[in-house]
Amino acid sequence: MSSTWSDQAASYSTAGAKSELSRDYDGAFTNYVRAAEIYMRLARSGESADVRERARNAAGRVMQRAEKVRPLRRDKGLLDPGELCASTAAQQSRTLSASALIAGLRYEQWDRPGGPSNLKPLPLSPFSPAQQALGAQYRSSNGTIKGKEPLRGEDIRQDVVTDCSVVAALEAAAEHDMVWGTKLASSALFPQDANGRPCESPTGEHKVRLHLNGTTRCVPINDELPCYADGTPMCARGQQSADEASPSASSFVLWPSLIEKAYLRVMGGYDFRGSNSAADLYALTGWIPEQVGLGSHAGFQREKTWERLSGAWKKGDVIITAGTGAGANAVSSTDANESLDLLVDSHDYAVLQLSEKDGSRSVLCLNPWSSQRGRDQEGRLHLDSVQSPATSNDALRSKPFWMSWDEVCERFDALYVNWNPSLMKHSVEAHFTLRKQGTAAPDLGESMRQNPQLKLDISKSDGACEGEEVWLHLARHFGPTKENLTGSGDYVALHVFENAGNKRMYRQRVDGKMGTYIDGMHNLVRFTVPASTSGSYTLVVSRHGGADDASFTLRAHGTHEMTLSELPRAHPHEISLPGAWKARSAGGNSTFATFVHNPQFRLIVPSTSSNADILLTLEASKDLPVQALVLWSSGRRISHCISSDVAASSGDFSYGLAVLQASVQAGNYTLVLQTFEPGQEGSFMLNVQSSVPDLVLEQIPPEGAGMYTRCCRGSWNVSSSPPKFKLEVKQPSCKFVVRLQSREVSSSGRPAVQLSIMDAATGRQVETSGPFVDHVCGVLIDDLRLSQGEYFLLPRHHGGGIQTGFFIDVHSDAPIVCTPA
Repeated sequence: MSSTWSDQAASYSTAGAKSELSRDYDGAFTNYVRAAEIYMRLARSGESADVRERARNAAGRVMQRAEKVRPLRRDKGLLDPGELCASTAAQQSRTLSASALIAGLRYEQWDRPGGPSNLKPLPLSPFSPAQQALGAQYRSSNGTIKGKEPLRGEDIRQDVVTDCSVVAALEAAAEHDMVWGTKLASSALFPQDANGRPCESPTGEHKVRLHLNGTTRCVPINDELPCYADGTPMCARGQQSADEASPSASSFVLWPSLIEKAYLRVMGGYDFRGSNSAADLYALTGWIPEQVGLGSHAGFQREKTWERLSGAWKKGDVIITAGTGAGANAVSSTDANESLDLLVDSHDYAVLQLSEKDGSRSVLCLNPWSSQRGRDQEGRLHLDSVQSPATSNDALRSKPFWMSWDEVCERFDALYVNWNPSLMKHSVEAHFTLRKQGTAAPDLGESMRQNPQLKLDISKSDGACEGEEVWLHLARHFGPTKENLTGSGDYVALHVFENAGNKRMYRQRVDGKMGTYIDGMHNLVRFTVPASTSGSYTLVVSRHGGADDASFTLRAHGTHEMTLSELPRAHPHEISLPGAWKARSAGGNSTFATFVHNPQFRLIVPSTSSNADILLTLEASKDLPVQALVLWSSGRRISHCISSDVAASSGDFSYGLAVLQASVQAGNYTLVLQTFEPGQEGSFMLNVQSSVPDLVLEQIPPEGAGMYTRCCRGSWNVSSSPPKFKLEVKQPSCKFVVRLQSREVSSSGRPAVQLSIMDAATGRQVETSGPFVDHVCGVLIDDLRLSQGEYFLLPRHHGGGIQTGFFIDVHSDAPIVCTPA
């Protein structure tokens, strides 16, 4: 099957190239997109990791060609990758292609053994302030690339660069290589010898393969390194001298220096802002990252965590580093049983060994610091993230030291864990982009409409064991500029729910596994699959904050075959409108006189369609109770409603989100969006999906919008004559909208009222609001045009003994005079 798909994709790609050469750009674009779709299908379900990786890279190449020819097409109606949904192959390829830009530099996909050709080394990274103070200069350093023998973890040392997480990751990986015979720590650096170890480059140029932004990418560099005046590397380095205090030039092993150089080039330079070792090690090796909070972190289970980690450690399936928080202040013991503070704040350590003997659990830790760290001219040390004077503990801090498991749990803030991806036989992936929310967007915490939602189908063989896990790894892509490189202030979570009927979710359910919102680059969610023959799950990516667009890669790892697809929208046609309940427009529900002022929309279902299926979502702040009503009307603003007026409803008021699904006949309707009480203000987003393409949704202007407004107040009293108001029209013609509303009467309720307009000269009735009614919003005379002259407004009530006040809002398109008569 893989061979067939590959042949089909290659055929389309070749056809696209031929069309492009003959300047048939429409045909070229179509063929390139088809080739990309097949390649991405192969990338998700290829028979081996190598096949899947080659397919991903090929998809990226053909989509780059599609992007080149897209502006040259004559037929703009052809399929455009920018218009495709997030899960289509073409859009995923486009996401990967766009994600090649990181902090202003492009990093091409690693598309062949040895990496892409004809790439020039990237510009040299700027020095950190500590390096500048010590007179760093770029030069070809003393030392060798691979050394006489493989490095152990403690052979790799940090210098003055504040990248303890990177060096700890290299140390932990190097120790794993020594114990298990792997090449994880150094395998990213090319060229390599016949044994797969980095070797010298005759041109002085190297390529570093890193896992970045959804795929493996190439970082081309030269062999120049930041150095002291004597040629000693002023950066991470390997050390194989017996006496670190007196190293010889030939004892420096430089593959750690070059890998560090490439990674920090991606991260903006040697003035590194910090990371965690799991994220760094993922970039170097592709092993699945996980952060385990220790101590008082919610959900931490000391016993289960040890069992899970030590079991994998014994098989070589895990690499561990650890990080301290503020106030580490831990102590351990030397062989002489002398207590020394060997931990420092906000620092990462490599874990070299886990040991359990006679019920005693211990962890062997290593500080990346070198005992010969850089000093400035005044003898002060440049430390990682802290400034402290030199002490007799510096040499001890650079050597491995044992801590009990209990002490690790108490003194460290987190463990950074990387898992062997081959633990899971199957994996699928999807790449997508979340658009920025913008500062004016409401907090849509209760709504899931805008969140990417994917369906994960798991095929389990008969007799599958209960308790098998699926791991979901959500990785944020580095941003295209230095300012949004890591998405500061951007919190993302991944939620898992059992799938119901292949439909998208619009509100959070209580029966799912709710992920934790984190502001890091990686989020791992693990859940257990019941012992059934198959399973289907809805995966929801939720984002809070985010001032910029951000792309992500979601990978699912499991022991059974899986497919990952985007859940379709309910209907193909969509309209979105923002709005707000503000001041007067926050009218409350239909029992209030201010209901008429709520935001209202004209909904027109064209006569060309007998019925239209619609899905309406009203999203607002999670503390606002909201409801949406579709009312039978002529599409005009309405002031009151009863149950028989309602064509469709979102149901009871609900906080933050109202969802309305209905099939409506052709015709004109009024859509009313309301909060429960008047004065409840806030922004909202209205979204309507429809089965018909020409459905119309437009906001109805507020009553009297754009007109002059006068408010006349009066009262009905038993002892006085009926009130009336004199209306003077001085223009040849004037348009009016007039509303009469009464105040509540505590003893007998609201009176039934009527409003009439009479010609003052003839006594003839010009217009009336209709029969007496007791609507809470009063009565209305709408769209009335009067010629020049004098008129009387006659507010009336039905029945006797009424004593209450009223007011009349008079809206006109020209200045008028309205006074009590």
